[in-house]
Amino acid sequence: MIGLIQRGTYKAGRGWCLVGGAVLRDEPLVAAVRRHVQATLGSGMVLQPSTLQLHEVIEYFTNPDLGEFHDPRKHAVALTYSARADGIPSAQGEALAFQGFPQDQLAAIQFGFRQGTVVNRMLEDLGQEKKYDTT
Repeated sequence: MIGLIQRGTYKAGRGWCLVGGAVLRDEPLVAAVRRHVQATLGSGMVLQPSTLQLHEVIEYFTNPDLGEFHDPRKHAVALTYSARADGIPSAQGEALAFQGFPQDQLAAIQFGFRQGTVVNRMLEDLGQEKKYDTT
């Protein structure tokens, strides 16, 4: 299962995305991931740090002509991780909803911020070859 949040996007209105956010000054990356999981999915969600795996570094440009990923709000660098989290999720903060998707249902959902491309690459990195529309 791939857990995604539904959130507002600059282009599509709403889209499904990975949990994410900024790292605070002097905050270790594992602590930042844990904080964002709890802030977005509730304090009952417990990240399993031993399962945390880095997959890709993605750069978002404000100018859509500069790179593969675009976010008109800011120039940002995103570290893409997969991990196991246990608990009962409750969408909070920027998350309008949370849902776990079986891999074979990913082709039917509307992603935001080109997150379909990110999820597809992460699945390939994990050895799962399923391809779907990544817009």
